[in-house]
Amino acid sequence: MSNHPRPLLLSYVRTDLLMEGEVPHIRERVAQFAWTEGFALGAIFVEQSHTAPAAFQALIEAARAGEAA
Repeated sequence: MSNHPRPLLLSYVRTDLLMEGEVPHIRERVAQFAWTEGFALGAIFVEQSHTAPAAFQALIEAARAGEAA
């Protein structure tokens, strides 16, 4: 076990660029990528077209709040 924590990975997904019902699959793929590449998975911000840019702004605020991201 390493003494160093894994760096945090934050993710952003826009649903208008995906096919319907694809978000759960994308979440799984992001989680798999994070683990494989040595990251700790943080939040996955999912943007709906009718709420834009709320999720993107939340992503930016989360990144600013933690130096590990």
